[in-house]
Amino acid sequence: MKKRSLWLCPLAIAAIVALDQWVKAYIVTHFAVGESKPFLPQLLRLHYVRNFGAAWASLSGADRRDRRRRGKSY
Repeated sequence: MKKRSLWLCPLAIAAIVALDQWVKAYIVTHFAVGESKPFLPQLLRLHYVRNFGAAWASLSGADRRDRRRRGKSY
């Protein structure tokens, strides 16, 4: 394996993660919840949604509290 490719992959991964975090921070500070704006016209729109999904909420206990608040039990 070439020396060049050994540092290129981690660099590309770091750049993608940094871009992802920047886009998230931009949307949180410049969009209202539920708002949508074109990013690349005719190709891509950015939407601000909040997801309190099962994967992380169930680990924090938020899922149970939310069900009790709505009067549902599963």
